[in-house]
Amino acid sequence: MRRASSSSPILAALSVLLLAVAPNSALADCNASYNKDKTHAEKGKLDICRITLPDLIEVQTNWGMRPSWIDNERIAFLDNIVGNVWMLNVRTNQLVELTGRFSHSGFSRVHPMPNGDLLLVGPTNRGAPPRDPLQFNDEGRFEGQMFVLRKGPKGDYSVGELVGLGVRAWEGVAVSRRSNKIAWSDTNKPFEGGNVLETLYNYTFGRSNLWVGNIDYVNGVPRLSNKRIVKRKFGLVFYEPQDFRGSSDQELLFSVYGPGAEGTADTEVLSFFWRLSKKVPWYSWGYNEWEGISPDYKRAFIERDADAWALAGADFENLWLWDFASYKAVPFAEFDRADNFSIGNAVFSPNGKMIVMSADGSLSGESNPPGYALGIVVVNYEEWIRRGQPVLR
Repeated sequence: MRRASSSSPILAALSVLLLAVAPNSALADCNASYNKDKTHAEKGKLDICRITLPDLIEVQTNWGMRPSWIDNERIAFLDNIVGNVWMLNVRTNQLVELTGRFSHSGFSRVHPMPNGDLLLVGPTNRGAPPRDPLQFNDEGRFEGQMFVLRKGPKGDYSVGELVGLGVRAWEGVAVSRRSNKIAWSDTNKPFEGGNVLETLYNYTFGRSNLWVGNIDYVNGVPRLSNKRIVKRKFGLVFYEPQDFRGSSDQELLFSVYGPGAEGTADTEVLSFFWRLSKKVPWYSWGYNEWEGISPDYKRAFIERDADAWALAGADFENLWLWDFASYKAVPFAEFDRADNFSIGNAVFSPNGKMIVMSADGSLSGESNPPGYALGIVVVNYEEWIRRGQPVLR
């Protein structure tokens, strides 16, 4: 066990030395100027830089959520449920805000594309999101449109153009690692907080179909083409895609939420060849949701809350790693409510050596709103394997 923060200049120098000899390791620096200091407690938030964590968990930021790898060094992430997009180099701790230069209503997802552009999801008819990542904001969360943030001539996102695709999407979007194919859901409004009756109404009458399409470039301008529904809503459920699987994107991992699922939420795989989907044999009861898939497509993370119920959704998830060959899962991270801490939204780096995640927690033991998190952490996956796959707790 270790404490995630340190003020020792000797330790800071040692971190730089370790970075030089271990280029694939993450540089944990809670003293970086971009991290928030002395404001979490004032706002009732947990500062993950002030708690003891397993030594495999390296803190990158004590704010932010929903990270994705741009390459093996850089991650893109959000500062709120609906907020601004940032880019962090986990080796050098260089931080850049990508969306602060133009007016917008915030973004709820950021997904790197194979050509280096970024696919964003966010509302268009709301005011500007708050600048403080510790001030929760989800305005327009269910009103997302898809955009492409182009990289500049030298790969610089700070000068790239933002182009709308003219199609709405509900949060999660699957982006192929090998082609221009994407998948999304047209879910209009999946739940309404603690209002059970309105949530049930939405499950019953709201739409939720799975779509796939291609992002093509016409004279350098991205356009969405070949749009088609691959799974129509059936029953009291909502669908959300996660990842394509296979060298030819022949399968799609997606989650099924709601009272129509076998549990609170199910993990399923859609075969484009057979045009059929099947539930991964996992725990029937509770909340089970796909997270990131490994670059060799052999494993994928699953978030699970065994105590969740259908209309309220998950409250506190643990993280498991599913193996497609053995059809078995091993626990990866098991924190309980007494820890007031959890990790999720796990994503493998392109080379499969690192895993980036959102970290969540509370000072009071109460859960934060769904999807909200309080920092970015990285785990050295190669080291985790070498140590015999210890459960992080």
